[in-house]
Amino acid sequence: MFNNKRYQVLATISIGIFIVCCAVIMTAWNRGIYEKCIEQASDRFFIEYVTKGYTTGTIDTKYNKELVSLELSVNYDKLADDFCNYFKDEYKIADNTLVEDNIEGINAIKVYYRWSLWICVFSIIGIVYAMLHLYKGRYYAPITYGGLCGLGILAVQGLMLIISDNVVLSSLRDMIFHEDYSFFREGDMLLHILPPEYARWMGIAYFCFGVGVALVFFIIRGITIKRTKPHKF
Repeated sequence: MFNNKRYQVLATISIGIFIVCCAVIMTAWNRGIYEKCIEQASDRFFIEYVTKGYTTGTIDTKYNKELVSLELSVNYDKLADDFCNYFKDEYKIADNTLVEDNIEGINAIKVYYRWSLWICVFSIIGIVYAMLHLYKGRYYAPITYGGLCGLGILAVQGLMLIISDNVVLSSLRDMIFHEDYSFFREGDMLLHILPPEYARWMGIAYFCFGVGVALVFFIIRGITIKRTKPHKF
């Protein structure tokens, strides 16, 4: 009987970590969430953006929700592109560099994104290496265990988000549950392009992406059960 615990553990852990890293990356790359938040934002959010003077000249002081939405989306896309650029440490909105405190705050969050990129690569290597050995024994149960491992890590992360005293995690908690963006400072337009419910929906998207990737592995396991006989589960 084939029974190599080392490769089983490696595959399980690698898949679990891969799921979490994919969720981080997919959330960072997503643009649709912001568009949805803009559509649902209150009139007060748009009016405040205009009356604060955070425009590039494409709209005047007269309130026009459609034009403001367009400009907000353009500004956010530029900021998000800079965030997803691994090598970039400075950020601009409408060609204006953010204040130092906000740059530091964004980079503190970006640490998780950068680590996820690296760990995702290593987890893929771990999955391929382990499964090449497990394939010889037609042992695919770690696919299921890896999916469960990923869900377990997501659950632990959710718990840490709620109880942790870490500066970044507690600030994210305030953004998600209390719409409190005081982690960032006034002095530029960053605070004025973020809709109140933006962080909440990003948090929900993160966990949904994680569950979705785990579900893919469960589906793969289901396929192997049907197509591979004999099999172990």
